[in-house]
Amino acid sequence: MRRLLSALPWLILTALLALLLLAGILLVREQWQRNLAFEQKAGERELQLLASLVRNDLQIGNYQHIDELLNDWGRNNADTKSLKLTAENGHIISEYLRPTATAHPAVFASAINYSYRGAAQLEIIKSFDDVYRQRIKFIWKAGTVYALVTLLLIVLTCVLLKYRQKSRALQKEAERRQHAETALQHERNQLEETVTARTAQLAAINRELEAFSYSVSHDLRAPLRAIDGFSLALLEDYADRLDEIGHDYLRRVRSGAQKMGLLIDDLLQLSRVTRSELHLQEIDLSQLASTIIAELRQSEAERTVTITIAPQLQAYGDPTLLQVLLANLLGNAWKFTRRQPKANIEFGLLPDHDEQTEQTFFICDNGVGFDMKYIHKLFIAFQRLHGFEQFEGTGIGLATVQRIINKHSGRIWVEAAPDNGATFYFTLPSTGKSEPVDSNQEKAVYNPT
Repeated sequence: MRRLLSALPWLILTALLALLLLAGILLVREQWQRNLAFEQKAGERELQLLASLVRNDLQIGNYQHIDELLNDWGRNNADTKSLKLTAENGHIISEYLRPTATAHPAVFASAINYSYRGAAQLEIIKSFDDVYRQRIKFIWKAGTVYALVTLLLIVLTCVLLKYRQKSRALQKEAERRQHAETALQHERNQLEETVTARTAQLAAINRELEAFSYSVSHDLRAPLRAIDGFSLALLEDYADRLDEIGHDYLRRVRSGAQKMGLLIDDLLQLSRVTRSELHLQEIDLSQLASTIIAELRQSEAERTVTITIAPQLQAYGDPTLLQVLLANLLGNAWKFTRRQPKANIEFGLLPDHDEQTEQTFFICDNGVGFDMKYIHKLFIAFQRLHGFEQFEGTGIGLATVQRIINKHSGRIWVEAAPDNGATFYFTLPSTGKSEPVDSNQEKAVYNPT
């Protein structure tokens, strides 16, 4: 029974193809008979027309015109092979013969009575070679269509069989998944309970970690201040007892202690960015940037830097975090243009196509820049592309910037070249429709285009 069911589609296909073949044969035969009947009627009409013309000439005895008429008629009709007008006594009155032969002749004859003079027989032999050629062409076309339909039906049958096999497999898979779903439901319930417990534990750990961070910060600052203070006291009070090497060692100790203090500050700021909650509102970035630039000018009043800040740059975000973001980016631009006699820094907005959801800002400078092959290190904490002896810093600022951008569901990327400056691009929501994301989520730092 199972074998019969498996062979049933092929049996149906064979019967269907047999019916199609029979229908094709009948169609070819019907079409052939129609074409043949059409040509027969056309030949009979031609015979009647020519007979009426010949009859008029026979009545007046104009045999010369009959010869001209038959010759012109034969030459002007390519399928006419011969024309013959025969008298009652068998005498051929006029005749036209085409030298080429035909494989399929058709004979049309008609008697012509013309008053008292008697009667004549008009005979036309026409070639039906074109009719037979059309029949062969039609057979070829029908055969081609039959072959294509056969191929299509075979393909459809194979597809349906595969679909049925897949359906059975999917049904078994659905049953298996149903059993698995039932088994997993219990695990899911247990997992939810575990997640709830772990979430509470994680919240407690985060609170402990925050307390630990501040505790470590204060515990580290005290010895660092002591190291820096006593080193300074040695330099001031015992300068005459120390040689140049001793002075250099103490300066290095102070520099290391101060650098460690900066590192602690930056790590605390990075930790705050990671844990802080967003308080979103409309922010005037132009005014915020102007305030930051004014502070930078006060710190290095001797420098001449051309600053260009586009007016009325509005964004939607957390004011504290965006201030940290701009302070880091503008601070970097200020720092890395220090060696330029004509330093330029620009803060502006790109003409985005989708300003309804986000805007793309940029901060551009003509500073030292960097090689783009090190781009993968740029936004990673403690990764520096320039030595500390060249430019101060801890390597945490850009990592903090990326965390801030991530919390605002934005993107950040950079274009730079050695000794040709750098341009940082970042996106911020223009409205409150964007949902903030987890700051620990990884995001791309390259230009998406």
